[in-house]
Amino acid sequence: MRHTWWRIPAFCSIAGWVDYHIKVWLFGRWTVVTLPDGSITIDDAKWAWLSFALMALTVVVGGQLICRSMTRREVFLSASVLVGINIAAGLLFMQINNMAAIYWSQFTEWEGGVSRLLYQAGAP
Repeated sequence: MRHTWWRIPAFCSIAGWVDYHIKVWLFGRWTVVTLPDGSITIDDAKWAWLSFALMALTVVVGGQLICRSMTRREVFLSASVLVGINIAAGLLFMQINNMAAIYWSQFTEWEGGVSRLLYQAGAP
């Protein structure tokens, strides 16, 4: 077996960081809404669609660039490493409860597209 266990975690971390900065710095203004009282907020529907579009792009690009040359077993192993890292980070950040969790969320930002759309579909 080739040493491919690091590909998916590395790609997903880089993609999450890029996705976060694209949303915040490039498309953030598109989702900002000024309310009648003068306060500002984010349009959840626009944010959900933006998150989904960037997640779909990440999955397609990752599938074509990263996973194409890998066997199913290698993809499973590499994805399992990513899951293990996220579980460990989640448990660690639950214990220490500080700003590190917010910084870590930048690296996992790409995965929220489907859940945000499902929430919007069920939201009143």
